[in-house]
Amino acid sequence: MNFSAVPFSATPLSTESLPNQVSARKPVPAMKANITRKLDADGLREARLLAVEEGLSVSALLAAKLDEIVRRRNGCDRAWKRAVARLRKGLDLGWTRPRSRDELHEQ
Repeated sequence: MNFSAVPFSATPLSTESLPNQVSARKPVPAMKANITRKLDADGLREARLLAVEEGLSVSALLAAKLDEIVRRRNGCDRAWKRAVARLRKGLDLGWTRPRSRDELHEQ
């Protein structure tokens, strides 16, 4: 499949239009934006078949797959950062330098 995304612009939600009763601590719903994709005929046919098997529309299938890719990448990035932090900190394994040959012979 050949996916091409057209750049889009989206304006963020403002809290100025919200009623005074709404607290600033309540989460703002995730903003969604449309993207345009170009698929060749074979790719579109395959995407439709996959979507039917999953019980989704082609758009919902693509959105779900993109979300999965982003979540996986974010999870990998977090795991990578945790691993690097553990390596930098190091572990105390209780290792002590063995005595040198001269120290052993002095006894």
